[in-house]
Amino acid sequence: PWPKVERGKESMRLLCQKDAHEQSSAIESFHEDLMNILSDETQPDSDDQLPETGLQLSDEPFLSSIFVPKGMFYGKDYGTRSSTTIVVDLDGRVSVLERTWYPERKDRWFCFDSKAGDAMQGMLVSCTP
Repeated sequence: PWPKVERGKESMRLLCQKDAHEQSSAIESFHEDLMNILSDETQPDSDDQLPETGLQLSDEPFLSSIFVPKGMFYGKDYGTRSSTTIVVDLDGRVSVLERTWYPERKDRWFCFDSKAGDAMQGMLVSCTP
């Protein structure tokens, strides 16, 4: 597996080990913890840790982090455009944070009750969990 996948899995494992009661009372904070994982720009320490994707070795580091910063790649703008986190609490409330990174950072929240029968019933375009 790619180093960024292993790093992401380990970060998720550590985050999920946190006290469930602490997290359930701080859903917005939990979303931010998830976004921190998705915005990790860490690259492997050496070229031998880079995956073999068929690109030139000199291009591999650009794509090797979980979050790919905006830049020029083969003559085109490239990078992580947005990230999305989804959290379902113990009562079935679903909160979704969509973060757009470019051209400017913008957050959008969506919330709904998954136990409402029709999942779209009660959905809010903008909400704070």
